[in-house]
Amino acid sequence: MIREAVAKNFKLKVEPSDQTISGVGSCNKACLGEVICDVRVGRNTLWPQVKLYVVDDTMISLDGIFGRNPMNQRCSEIAYNTLSKTLFFKNKSGWARVPYICAPSRDTFDAKNEEHKVLNLSKGTDQLAYIQRIKEELGPDINTTNVSQAYQIARLMRKHQMVFCSEDRPIGQFTEYRASIPTIEGRSAFMHQYKLPIKYEDKVTDEVQRLKKMGVLTKCKNNLGFNTPLGCVPKSDGKARLILNFKNTVNRILTEEDTFCVPDLQSESMLNPNMKYLATLDIRAGYWNIPIKKEHQHKFSVMWKSENLQFTRLPFGLKTSGSIFSRALAHSLETVKHKNCLKIYIDDLLVFSDDFKIFHDTIDQVLACLNTFGFVVAGNKVFALHERVKWLGRIITPQGTIADPGNANAFRKMEAPKTYKGLQSLLGAMNWLRMYAAAREDENVGSKSFSHVIKPISALLKTNKPGQKLAWTRDADHALQVIKERLTSETMIFHPDWSLPFTLTSDASKYAMGYALTQCVGGRTRIVRVNSKTLNDAQTRYSATEREALGV
Repeated sequence: MIREAVAKNFKLKVEPSDQTISGVGSCNKACLGEVICDVRVGRNTLWPQVKLYVVDDTMISLDGIFGRNPMNQRCSEIAYNTLSKTLFFKNKSGWARVPYICAPSRDTFDAKNEEHKVLNLSKGTDQLAYIQRIKEELGPDINTTNVSQAYQIARLMRKHQMVFCSEDRPIGQFTEYRASIPTIEGRSAFMHQYKLPIKYEDKVTDEVQRLKKMGVLTKCKNNLGFNTPLGCVPKSDGKARLILNFKNTVNRILTEEDTFCVPDLQSESMLNPNMKYLATLDIRAGYWNIPIKKEHQHKFSVMWKSENLQFTRLPFGLKTSGSIFSRALAHSLETVKHKNCLKIYIDDLLVFSDDFKIFHDTIDQVLACLNTFGFVVAGNKVFALHERVKWLGRIITPQGTIADPGNANAFRKMEAPKTYKGLQSLLGAMNWLRMYAAAREDENVGSKSFSHVIKPISALLKTNKPGQKLAWTRDADHALQVIKERLTSETMIFHPDWSLPFTLTSDASKYAMGYALTQCVGGRTRIVRVNSKTLNDAQTRYSATEREALGV
């Protein structure tokens, strides 16, 4: 249909019509007439003899509306990209690319998207064009070394396109239940909002407005004595990430804590060998997919710019958030058939198999389950059929895992800490990479273990106090350089081959004990698992024999 003003502007001949219109500000209202004309779509696509109904200018704010029926009659396939606001129409001649806007009263065309293009299709490139279009529209990065397999995965993404986040649906909403956060009856927890650095205030305000727009934050009518101060950390894109420290507020008065076990990081990184089909998925905005019961939302009250707000979704920082989210996600995926081909760590998913059909079917089931239970997937964080995929800060390959080069390089650039908090951050970063900075195949697993090497650094936690200047030592600096040197080489922790025997080697030094689980493959020793532990004060006084026995 088109507005009367458009018909007059183009001097179209309006014929009488008995057609009635409903759903656009009217109910069974007679149209003013009908016109038959050619409609050009894009630059080279022409729809001949299209019947358009003319309506009063007050009925619609747009110049015209094309319904599903005429499009489907003239197009063999219709696609869209909500991020770039572009429609794609496929007919016999190829694909027509047409930009669009959602609200003419406030939106204007972006100059870079104004150009209409026709993407001609030719035999042999159709599948590649389809895969590329899926990446442009939904975001998944699919390796095209095997075009046929990549095309099948791309079709899966199209089949489940509603599970991917979009401008209209930036976060999901778990549909099965709402999170309950019980606290001690009659008790509340309140902390005043502290002042943030001026350079972050505008960024925090922008982030608060964004969360209000998404419905994550809403106005709080009565916080009933609850308040948690807002904090922030800068993001790589220049924006701010909100942080809430519930340690001194809600976490103190929780009564029923969800004890669903969050998976072990090292276990979830261990696969069977030769899993040549790999794919990673990421749940968009993680915890915010879980709604909170309305009667508990006031417990997550915050104050910003004289406005009292509350979280309607599960916030980051709550002691039980990880368990609540993990339980909901596990519940959503419990019907997946090949669970042995799926790893889950909080909001990160890894699908793997040595059989393409099982791999394909598992992705199909996972996406279907996520959509059914209201989760959304970040399309730009989906990677499939690559030989190596990044997952949980490490690189997963069919043979084993290595440290993510980005994380390793960032650690090598770290300088000696100057504060107690900086020392804690350093130890946290080191612990994340500990497997790849541990003893090598030909080294003593006791005296060269990770825990032994970093002992001079971890000992500073006892000799220094928060809020005071950190006394960094020469031994600690030497230990830091040793760890950095170990991370310069690409150390692989291999996946275990359950058909071969294992060798367990353990040892202990004066300060730590460690072990290495290895296998001999092709005459070469491979480390399958390695770890270590610092001895406490009493254990350091054991004899050498007792320490070695303790290591076993």
